[in-house]
Amino acid sequence: MTTEKLARKLLICNCDQTMPLNGAKLSVALDLPSELFINSSLCRSQIDNFRSALKKNEGLLVACTQEAPLFREIASEEDGCGEDNVSFVNIRELAGWSDEAEKSQPKMVALIEASDLKGQPTRLMTLRSSGNCLVYGGGQIVYDTALKLSQRLSVILVLSDPDDLIVPATNLFPMAIGKIEKLQGALGRFKISLKDYATAAPSSRSELSFGNDRTSMELSCDLVFDLSGEHPLVTSAVSRDGYFRVDPSQAAEIASTMYEICDFVGEFEKPIYVDYEKEICAHGRSGKVGCTKCLDHCPASAITSAGDFVLIDGGVCGGCGNCHALCPTGAIQYSYPRLDDLVTRIQQLLKSYKAARGSHPALLFCDEAHGLPMISAMSRYGKGLPANVLPVSLHSVLSLGHETLLAAFGAGASHVKVLVPPARREELSALNDQIGLCNSVLEGLDFVANPQVDMRAQVLIEQDPFVLEAALYELPSNDPIGANLFTATGSKRDIAHMAFNSLFEASSLANEQMELPGGAPYGIIQVDSASCTLCLACVGSCPAHALLDGVEQPQLRFHERNCVQCGLCAATCPENAITLAPRYNFSRNVQSAVVLHEDEPLDCIRCNEPFGSKRAIERVSSILAGKNPMFQTSSQLDLLKMCDDCRIISQSESSDNPMAMGEVPRVRTTEEYLNSVSSDTEES
Repeated sequence: MTTEKLARKLLICNCDQTMPLNGAKLSVALDLPSELFINSSLCRSQIDNFRSALKKNEGLLVACTQEAPLFREIASEEDGCGEDNVSFVNIRELAGWSDEAEKSQPKMVALIEASDLKGQPTRLMTLRSSGNCLVYGGGQIVYDTALKLSQRLSVILVLSDPDDLIVPATNLFPMAIGKIEKLQGALGRFKISLKDYATAAPSSRSELSFGNDRTSMELSCDLVFDLSGEHPLVTSAVSRDGYFRVDPSQAAEIASTMYEICDFVGEFEKPIYVDYEKEICAHGRSGKVGCTKCLDHCPASAITSAGDFVLIDGGVCGGCGNCHALCPTGAIQYSYPRLDDLVTRIQQLLKSYKAARGSHPALLFCDEAHGLPMISAMSRYGKGLPANVLPVSLHSVLSLGHETLLAAFGAGASHVKVLVPPARREELSALNDQIGLCNSVLEGLDFVANPQVDMRAQVLIEQDPFVLEAALYELPSNDPIGANLFTATGSKRDIAHMAFNSLFEASSLANEQMELPGGAPYGIIQVDSASCTLCLACVGSCPAHALLDGVEQPQLRFHERNCVQCGLCAATCPENAITLAPRYNFSRNVQSAVVLHEDEPLDCIRCNEPFGSKRAIERVSSILAGKNPMFQTSSQLDLLKMCDDCRIISQSESSDNPMAMGEVPRVRTTEEYLNSVSSDTEES
């Protein structure tokens, strides 16, 4: 059954009548051509209804995620069908199992219609592991772990402390002593730097001996099992594929991890979480450092500086998204999901909710691994989600930028809450910056009556589902800010500008300029005209093409819409004449370049053609006159007042031209040569 709104046939079930579903009302809300049949046991006694739908070779959307593995298995067995032909949406835990289930039909409609959207697939990379595993730690427990792993993996044991270790009668794997100083890489390509390294002596009798020659060593391996009980060897252990760390006192956890690590042999596909466009990166220009936000906020240390650009190690990257959230130019774009797909999904969710007569929608962004189990616990043991709270699950909520948050408010959200796992509390600076910028914009557009009390956008750090539940039920019934939808296309900044404009259209303010907090990626630069010599070094350093030179005369022009406030222009300016001023300009004229500073052009004293800034050349002349060996005389200083062509001609005509050569000898002809030979013959 294909409808105007749904691209797939919908199969829905009230899960043994535990959800109040009305087929007639849902059919009207979903604009279906006929009344929707409500199953009560689709995964059991009514499974033939699913099989019948499969045989019609139509795309299916099943409103159940608990039994998705069963439905996929049946689909894979059906001729002419496949798992990719079936998708799923959860309306039970997210809407139907709730104290407000009777009022949750608008949310069900929104969830169903938004789930039918298909985004662009994320690119994948291949990681390869041969099973070479380094086990690191001290004591008998570490040796016993290595011994068990050696039956499945190729093990090398590096002991940080050999005490209490019984010397084995047979060496089944290499053993050494050493201290890991540095660990780099990820699954399949770890590089470990050790100090005080020495291999175990085969002559060890009652205790292991290693000799006196300790040295530095570098080892390579595919997997690392850290049982040292010390500080983690990587910045963020949870995001480093192939690195396993367990407290050596936790025997049950060690056993569980051994079972898991043995599966990491072979080839594995991993999403490439971010795309990078170095041409618009604001990290640096000509050795000057501008933006370091991605480097400063990457918890996995997957980003390193490479001069004017950065390098992103996809194998190390855990997909937190901090870099995308903070990148001012959009050089780093999150792709899991892509920004345009996410904004489109949010807009569809809010649009469908409003069309189904839902009120006061609040978005709850959450991590799939943390938020969805919390919501499930609320629905099974508590009151469930309120009818107006629309959950949006992501791989990582830390990837949310102000452009996504503002687009959500522009599409009609009353509140935006971001649920963060307590384990990621130390990684929140980027998200807090984006939440703060979002609230500043809403306050500046007069959408917040009391900023101290009414936080439209807010981070919730919570592990207890019932504390979260209470907070969601206590949300004030604020009216939506607006419902101005736009087509989310283009770069991150393009989408951000669309979101800003949609909110401005819903605002009652007439002021087209709004101040922003420091660090915001929008604003102007202020130029001290008394200091600026129009050397235009800032133009060459600007990565966003916000600064331009004049076409017909010496000018410094500025395109405010392009400015990302990276500070490279200020860092490059030799006169320290540039300062940054963050703001947002809603005027249509912001798309046109304005003149910040200009000067009278200087005419070449030889050909009279204008070629440069009069003030800049006069200043350079005053600095060099009599102080530089090449500019001691008036004729030498006159060279600075000539255009490039005339300067070369003048230098070639001067008597002290350093490039001058001796007189070119006349070419000797063949006739002259023969005559000279004939003359020499006659004389002899």
